[in-house]
Amino acid sequence: MLTKNDLNQIRSVVKEEVKNEVADQVKMGLEPIAKDLSDVKKDLSDVKKDLSNVKKDLSNVKKDLKDVKKRVKKIEKTVDVVIDHFDREIVGTQKRVGKIEDHLSL
Repeated sequence: MLTKNDLNQIRSVVKEEVKNEVADQVKMGLEPIAKDLSDVKKDLSDVKKDLSNVKKDLSNVKKDLKDVKKRVKKIEKTVDVVIDHFDREIVGTQKRVGKIEDHLSL
């Protein structure tokens, strides 16, 4: 017959073995997760580098766009001046043609 002390010793041995086995199983289960996490961290690092490059490129594009906007505004002003000039010329020509037609009774 087993004594209470024997049962306690068996319990502690079984408890220790179960604890060790569970720890081993947890480690084995965590290894693939740790590998996947490492891969994800590497991918995230690559994405951060790419994003940094995109930000630099976007900064350059913004600078170029500002220059383009300035040029477009200059062109718009020039076009407005040219249109105003030709509008005045056309109106003047129409008046002269009207006077000539009146004079010739056309």
